[in-house]
Amino acid sequence: MTGATWSDARLGAQRSRWAWRAWDFDWDARDTGVHELCCRATDSEGNVQPLEAPWNLGGYANNEAQRVPVVVKGSPPA
Repeated sequence: MTGATWSDARLGAQRSRWAWRAWDFDWDARDTGVHELCCRATDSEGNVQPLEAPWNLGGYANNEAQRVPVVVKGSPPA
C-alpha cells in the first residue's frame, strides 16, 4: 500500500528558492520483508507532489513522489 503512513523529514539548508534541498529521515526497520520508502515534497504553499506523473510521450513534468524498494532481513536488535 503506497503512502499508508507519512512522516516529516528534517530539512537541510535552503540555498535558494529554486534549488534542491537536502533532507534526512530516521526509519526504524522493525518488520522484516519487502517495503517501499517514498519521498514526497510539500512546498510552503501546501502544494504536494503527485503520487504518479501524468503520462506524455516526451516524459515531461516527471515530478512524482520518488520510491525506493527495500528488503529488511534478519531480526532487529533487542
